[in-house]
Amino acid sequence: MKEVEESEQRLAHLLNQEQQRIENTHQQVAQALEVEAYPKAKFSKIEDVDHELGLKAVSKSESVFLSSRM
Repeated sequence: MKEVEESEQRLAHLLNQEQQRIENTHQQVAQALEVEAYPKAKFSKIEDVDHELGLKAVSKSESVFLSSRM
């Protein structure tokens, strides 16, 4: 019984580590999008900024998702 309990604790610990890694990656992507989008942006309307950020967010999140699955 003790071995099962220890295994469960190790699995829970690994799961928590993985969840933290995913959250950190998400934060890094969000920060990268902010840094990448605004210095280069020369838009005439706020809608253009929203559209451009939306496209970059989709592109970045897809590449992060795909790389995390490999």
